[in-house]
Amino acid sequence: MTFMDELLAEVEEKQNLQRMEVNRLKADQMLQTIAILETSEDEINKLCDEEIAIIESYRTREREKIDKKISWLSWQLEQHLRSTDLKTINLPHGSIRIRLGKEKVAVVSFEKFKPIAEKFGLLRKVPESVEPDLNALRSFVKSHGVPAGVSVIPASTNFTYQTIKGTANANCNATDERTETEIGAIPGPASEVKAA
Repeated sequence: MTFMDELLAEVEEKQNLQRMEVNRLKADQMLQTIAILETSEDEINKLCDEEIAIIESYRTREREKIDKKISWLSWQLEQHLRSTDLKTINLPHGSIRIRLGKEKVAVVSFEKFKPIAEKFGLLRKVPESVEPDLNALRSFVKSHGVPAGVSVIPASTNFTYQTIKGTANANCNATDERTETEIGAIPGPASEVKAA
């Protein structure tokens, strides 16, 4: 007999000593014990779910408070930028900007628009349906004017800010992580919505 065989025999003997003599009565008691343990497991899961709900509620409340503060501060930044003649201000902890967005086109009467769209290729074919290609329509409006059945919504100016996270935060991370946030759209120059 080799050393490995002796070791395996010793392990098997120890496992046999750990086995219990099981009869019907002990088997029933073991099932009862398992049922009690499963009930304990259910209680632990319920408790953990309740704790998770409390933590999620806390997270939501705290994030709402922070979001309100961010919203108020970004509004202040927007008012400051709009009080100057500048479009962008670069600062040590980020930048603030005002950008003019794209004007939007909307098809208000598809039946009036469809003949013009077919003639100039302003439709996009999606299997089982045909719908306006708004990018092509926007280009068409710039070069040919507003076709029948289409309205143009003027571009709006959007205020955005960008921060450099990590340079002066509590964690003292020295990374240069930038985040940019767009805050609402302010209507552009006062002009009527063009419609045909």
